[in-house]
Amino acid sequence: MDVVLFTDNSSYYENGTISMPIRTAGPFRIATELRRNNISCQLVDYLFSFNEKEIIDICDSLVSDETLVVAFNATFWWRNLFDKESNAYKVTTTLINHVRKTYPLCRIVCGGANAGMLTDIFTFDSILLGYSDKQFVDYILSGSTDSRLVQMPETDTFDFSTSYIRYEEDDL
Repeated sequence: MDVVLFTDNSSYYENGTISMPIRTAGPFRIATELRRNNISCQLVDYLFSFNEKEIIDICDSLVSDETLVVAFNATFWWRNLFDKESNAYKVTTTLINHVRKTYPLCRIVCGGANAGMLTDIFTFDSILLGYSDKQFVDYILSGSTDSRLVQMPETDTFDFSTSYIRYEEDDL
């Protein structure tokens, strides 16, 4: 698999109770565009529903030494990530550490509306701030994931305020 995208959903609260899950369309849009460009891509949704063992098993079933990028969509990641005892924090930390140790040439990228708030908690190779679905596709297609960038000590940070790709029916 060339690209593995991890995302989670949020919950819409109405009158203090959860009424429905909310999913962001960005990762689905990204997956569609990558596949249209012959880049293999797998999206794993509901990341925080898994435990640490399950997420390592999922990672190892999808990621290999040939994987270019493991990416995280942080649009709905504000919940519980600052609590080191939360499942969200534990699963994310476990996944990032496992990818770094087991697949050292794979770049770890974070994007989405809340990506910027995670830079003090986790270390990513690249961060795409804002609504960056088109820019992430361009980043992959440009070859920005080659080995010379993997060895760069600093983090690349890009900031985008809006999406340029319209969402299509086959994304979901």
